[in-house]
Amino acid sequence: MLDRRARRTRAVHRFRLTTVDGGHATDVLSEESIGGPLIALTFPVPKLRTVLQDWLEALRTTAGDRRDG
Repeated sequence: MLDRRARRTRAVHRFRLTTVDGGHATDVLSEESIGGPLIALTFPVPKLRTVLQDWLEALRTTAGDRRDG
């Protein structure tokens, strides 16, 4: 069962993708909103940055796989 604090934590993450360069490239804007009791202890900025970099790398890899395959 979830701890009471965890149930009050809320997070929203959104990627906005925009085609650029005549459809040959895509700009990615990442927006994050997270809040809850002691959230900074659970998800400090360096950890959030690492998770975001992992997501962006997975997105890049997936896009490359589709383009190449």
